[in-house]
Amino acid sequence: MDENKKELVKKLRKTANLLYQSKQADERMETLYNDENRAHRSLINSTNEKIEKMISDGEQGVRPRPTLPEGSFTFPPKRPETPDCDDEKKVMYAGIYGFLMYFAFVFVAVIWIISSIKYIYFINAHPMVMIVVFVGLMLPWILVGRKRADVFNYDENCKAYEQKLQEWSNQFDETLKSTVIASLLKECVDFDKSFLGFVSNTRAQIKVAIEEQNQKRQSIQLEYQKSREETQQHSNDVKQQLASIGVLSPSYYYLATNIADILESGRADTLKEGLNLAIDDERKENEAEQRRQEAQRQADILRAQAAEQERHNREMERNAQEQAQEQARYNREMERNARQQANKRYDTSMC
Repeated sequence: MDENKKELVKKLRKTANLLYQSKQADERMETLYNDENRAHRSLINSTNEKIEKMISDGEQGVRPRPTLPEGSFTFPPKRPETPDCDDEKKVMYAGIYGFLMYFAFVFVAVIWIISSIKYIYFINAHPMVMIVVFVGLMLPWILVGRKRADVFNYDENCKAYEQKLQEWSNQFDETLKSTVIASLLKECVDFDKSFLGFVSNTRAQIKVAIEEQNQKRQSIQLEYQKSREETQQHSNDVKQQLASIGVLSPSYYYLATNIADILESGRADTLKEGLNLAIDDERKENEAEQRRQEAQRQADILRAQAAEQERHNREMERNAQEQAQEQARYNREMERNARQQANKRYDTSMC
């Protein structure tokens, strides 16, 4: 191998090495960005956990929330419901109907007594008929009786409600004047002081925690910024060295190793011939990879078809077995029937 060819191979090897270093620098930059983001997220999570623990620990020192002793206050009595009556006519009609019902009751009772006397024959009314008529007349009165009672008792219920409400109001006033309220107010004041102290201390601690977080974040940013600048400087130096070699165009840097192998093997003597052969080898490799992928795809299709055919065959075999079993059961049933018919004819002939 002549000196020019050796020098060319050396430059190509150096180009491949520098390209590898450039890729490593790019990967290093991406790793630095991801590591910095993870560090920031971890710092935020740790600060949030610290603040939550701080608040939880501070709440333990807050005085219990003041509450009234059980039975100190009661709810006011419930106002009676207004009866379901649009106007007074319903009540009036119910009263009129009830008045008539009393006369119907007397009439039915008299008829029943008369019909029970044996020597009176011109009245032929069965007692059960009278009972049915009486119940039929009384049923509507029973149904409206509750509504009538609600209407008639509404005023009395209202008076009882007013009395209970007054009693509750008096009890409420007495409770307000008692020592319960004074004790409650004192507990409220103590609770407010404790709670406000908790809020003030927590805010101060949160402020300190956030300041610590900002300081750590700035430190992390400075550390990663320095690493990124060093990596970026290294990447720029590598790119300058690649440009200074000037053997290949940047779009063909990735073929430098292949071209060097071709020149060393003697398949080509010039850079142009080596580049053309490297491009041709890459094309053939891509075509071979496509053929391998297509062959793999066809093999997968054939395996799937074979599996489907095997499943179909198993299904057909199972159906055939089921049909054979069904046919066998049918034949046994026919033989059994034939034997029964033969036995029956034999019994008939014997008679």
